[in-house]
Order: sequence, then structure tokens, then C-alpha cells
Amino acid sequence: MVLQSLHLFQFRNHAELNFRFQDGVNVITGPNGAGKTNVLDAVYYLGFTKSFLNFPDGSSLRWSKSEEESKVSAFLIEGRFQVQGQESLVQVSAGRGQKKVVRYNKKPYERLSDHIGRFPMVVIAPQDATLVLGGSEDRRKFLDALIGQYDAVYLQALVQWNRLISQRNALLKQFADRQGSLETLDVLDDQLMLLLPGLLQKRVEFIAQFLPVFEDFYARLSGEAEQPGLEYKAGLDIEQASIQFREARQKDFLLQYTSLGPHRDDLLFLLDDHPLKRFASQGQQKSYLAALKLAEHQFLKEKNGRTPLLLLDDVFDKLDPFRVQRLLELATGTGFGQTLVTDTGEQKLQEVLQKIAIEARFFEL
Repeated sequence: MVLQSLHLFQFRNHAELNFRFQDGVNVITGPNGAGKTNVLDAVYYLGFTKSFLNFPDGSSLRWSKSEEESKVSAFLIEGRFQVQGQESLVQVSAGRGQKKVVRYNKKPYERLSDHIGRFPMVVIAPQDATLVLGGSEDRRKFLDALIGQYDAVYLQALVQWNRLISQRNALLKQFADRQGSLETLDVLDDQLMLLLPGLLQKRVEFIAQFLPVFEDFYARLSGEAEQPGLEYKAGLDIEQASIQFREARQKDFLLQYTSLGPHRDDLLFLLDDHPLKRFASQGQQKSYLAALKLAEHQFLKEKNGRTPLLLLDDVFDKLDPFRVQRLLELATGTGFGQTLVTDTGEQKLQEVLQKIAIEARFFEL
């Protein structure tokens, strides 16, 4: 899969930009504040229909500097892909007071989730640190986004689960005002229990399949002897889920939200069986995260038969020279396909790429 061209109109700090990318490595350079990360985020929109920076769609409209510019009501991101010899056009538009529209070959989607996985992508960025330092929600998002890119059944079940949980939480708040219906609660719980086994099983299977790939990349990237690990921590047991869910009702009434389920589970990051956050050095944490994302790239390629687009955002200032070179060697090696890289300076990247005999196309903002 190759992103051939990218067109931005009124997106973030860019009035209008056009790129024509090559199949291999493409490097976008420029000073801080030039909008390099915004370009990668626009590419991410083409694959996921949303921002990896967690910008709301409305705030991604170009930041106005004059009264005339403030009249612009929407942004447009347009990308042309080539997949297995076929060209495809993806367009994303949204703005103030407008519903986001995603078009595939000029036809709008009725459900945005139908687009996920069609153009797989993997991002390595400074924001990845939240996977270690942040809460369980960040790790669940990583887990769900990865599985959702190759398993549409899982993704639709997850969307349905989250919708039912929202309804259940709203109902629990009604009980606090003595307005809820136990009959409605029973119906919601029955529907949730039908979805639960599939979600939990898919997550457990993923960990078992993904871990060997991840372990291999960690060893190749870090050159260290530590043993990385991943452990899925579920609050519900598949066999006992209905009983556990029922027993948690009184607690849920008090909390006014659903305390157990896949929406509350966690993914534990381990190094030599110890929590990564507490026992690993900063260098080890960075190696762990980079290896995690490289393994994600390889895993997705094997699962859906398409080589994901790899986006590397400003990671080279965060790693020591050894890890920088190893990361680039792995990320630009055989089988990794197209890569988009951002950095503040061209010379540093040129030197590293020359060492590993990689030719790149450079763009300056």
C-alpha cells in the first residue's frame, strides 16, 4: 500500500499544501511550529477518520489570523492511495457546525467504522509515552485500534458494546433519581453478555499471537537481554461473567456507571515480569514502545495482507544514537513499505540514512 499524494486545505496551520510521495522513505523537515506533525495527523485521518493527537474535528479547521480567514467553514484532507495496483481516493472534510464526512472514491460512508482497516497505518510519536505513563484508557485504545484494523467483526462488536454501556450508565444515573427500570437494566445486561465472550476471546488470542512478534523486535531494537511482556488484565471471567456482572450491580448503583467489562480492562506492560512504568529506565521504556509499534506494523501486515503505512514523528530526538539507527534500519528494511518521517533538521537524518544506504525524498516546510 502506497500513499501517492496528499492535499490539505485549511487544515490546522496550513492554508493549502500538496505532496507527492515516493514508495520508500519520505522525510518532512522544518522548524518547530511549522506543522510537520499536523501533516502526519492529516495522513492518519485518511486511515482512521480521526486525529492521533486527539484534536476534535472542529478545532482542526485552520487557525484564523484574520477576519477573512475566519470565514472558512471546513477543512479538506485528500489522499490518493495505490493498493495492489488499484488507485483509491480518500477525502475527509469537517468544520464548524458541520458533520464530518469521509468519502471513499467519492462515495460517503454511512458508518465511519466501515473505513477502519482499509488503509492500515502505524504511528510512532512522542505521544506514545502515554501508553506507559497514562491510564488504562490509553492502552485500551491501542489494543482496540490494532485489533480493529484487521478484524471488522471485533470492531463492530466493540462499537455496539460501547453504545450499550452508554445506555446502561445513563440508566444507572436515573436510578439515583429513582426513575430507572430494572426490566430495562436486565435487557441491557443480557445484550452485553452476548457480546462479552467474543470481545474477551479476541483480546486474549491477540496477546498470544502478538507477543512473539513483539519480543523479537524488542531484542533487535534494544540489543538488550531483558524479556518484554504483555498481559491482558480482564475484570470479568468468560465463564463467570453473568454472575460477576450481577454481583457488581449494587456497586454500579452507587458509582452510577458500569464498573466491570472490556471498557474498564487494562493491558499490562512488563519487563522481566516487572511493571515497565516503575522498574524500567527511560531508554528501556522508549525501546519498548518503539518495538511495540514495529511489531504492530508486522502483525497487521501478516493479518490483512497489506503493508501498513509507517508514520515516524519526531522520535529521533527522544532516542540515543544507537537506538535511532536501529529504529531506522528496522523501519526502512525489507517488508516495511512506505515510511513518512518528520524531524527538525535534514542533515542529521541524511547522515543516518546514508549510513544504512537508504534513499529518501525530502520535503521542507
